[in-house]
Amino acid sequence: MNLKLIFLAAGTLAAGAACTMQPDYTRPEPPTPKEFRGAPADSQELAEKHSAFLGWRNFYKDERLKRYLEIGLANNRDLRVAVLNIEKFAAQYRITRSQLMPTINIDGSYSRSRTARELSSTGREYTGNVFDAEIGLVSYEIDIWGRIRSLKDEAWEQYLQIAETERTVRSTLVSSIALQYFACELSREQLEISEQSLELSKQYRDLVKSQFDIGAASELDYHQAEAQYQSSLNATEELRATNEQNINAFALLLGAEVPDDSELPPPHKLSDESAVLATVPAGLPSELLAMRPDILSAEHALLAANADIGAARAAFFPSITLNASAGFASTDLSDLFKGSSRTWGFSPTVNIPIFNGGRLAAELDVAKLQREIEIANYEKAIQTAFREVSDEFAVLNTIDKRVAAQEQALASQKRRYEIVNMSYEAGNATSLQVILAQQDYFSAQQSVLAVHYAKIASKISLYKALGGGWSQDDFDIEAAKAAARGEPIPPQTQPQDPVTEPATDATTEA
Repeated sequence: MNLKLIFLAAGTLAAGAACTMQPDYTRPEPPTPKEFRGAPADSQELAEKHSAFLGWRNFYKDERLKRYLEIGLANNRDLRVAVLNIEKFAAQYRITRSQLMPTINIDGSYSRSRTARELSSTGREYTGNVFDAEIGLVSYEIDIWGRIRSLKDEAWEQYLQIAETERTVRSTLVSSIALQYFACELSREQLEISEQSLELSKQYRDLVKSQFDIGAASELDYHQAEAQYQSSLNATEELRATNEQNINAFALLLGAEVPDDSELPPPHKLSDESAVLATVPAGLPSELLAMRPDILSAEHALLAANADIGAARAAFFPSITLNASAGFASTDLSDLFKGSSRTWGFSPTVNIPIFNGGRLAAELDVAKLQREIEIANYEKAIQTAFREVSDEFAVLNTIDKRVAAQEQALASQKRRYEIVNMSYEAGNATSLQVILAQQDYFSAQQSVLAVHYAKIASKISLYKALGGGWSQDDFDIEAAKAAARGEPIPPQTQPQDPVTEPATDATTEA
């Protein structure tokens, strides 16, 4: 027998080991209604242009915000960890996949030994050399029942799961940066209003003080005006601290200092919502939630558990391991590669499970139970996503009425403040009435800002809940629909097989 025949036999057995014992996979039916609760009945044509199919560059229209998103995606540490995890699982997949291939080593050795006269068969002392060179097939398991192939499939699904987790982190980061950006704008505008209120309170306090000094106002009027001024000062300083904290939180999300880019247009007012966000059409069928990265991640976890069942089943069957070598051995280096110096060895091993105390059966039970756990996790992920979308529709269905009501209240409070102010100047109103009117007027301004921010925040949250934010560009809607039906993920969103990518280990880098 020669080495060619040994490797040919191993290759033949390996070629026949193409089957696995994994259960057939069927995507669980979504445990949710076909349509989102509370969703407006927009046209399907508009709906198909929405959410995951709308890249963040197209959803966010504010150029300053786009610049901040680019900085955050390049520098945020949580996203960096998620990307490094992808690389780690890609390497782990390559390790598992390598077990399908035989390990072949070339070994060479030299030894010199002395045999004592008493131990020598010739009765004479002997000192000699042994030169050896061989190529060997090391412990290659023939994957007849698909155990290693199932483990390879499991590692591949875990890699895809981590890739989808990275998309989830990316989507969350995009929405978090956008929400924090508008939170900074909210605190900035609220601070501006508070500073205006503080200035008016100061002017009113000074006016009452001058009147009090000449006896035209009572001490009560003066202390009411002073208390109002101090209260406004406290509220202004509190908002100033909140504004700084918001900027610090924003810098943490960006992973860098917040740049003051004077070349970019100034920020939009919160009330100018249509200038900063694209329209969010509804009517999207709930089954397209299957394209959300966190749901795809849960499905890949389910597929990995399914593959693990195949490996656990295969462990019940005999395994065949090959060890083979062929080479040359000689006592003289000049004769090492002569035909008479050839050596070979072939030692296949068959392992047949007989008794293991129920370990294999328990491992199979664990694998099956893990699949049931992943099914429940997958269904819960869909239910959670459905609830998030429905919650945002519940907000958006009422937000316009809330905005209109707050703006009407602001107009009324402004007019009330003007009337009370004129009445006070005419001597028909008290200083307390002026103070209360002023407080209510500025409080109404703050409430209008808050409800405008709530509208923007709800649209951003709806965009994320529908699966948007992880891609900066649009992709094919028909391909996405196919993926939602359980067909292959669109090629432009499918992570590449890490085996085909250039190696990045220390040897290559060196």
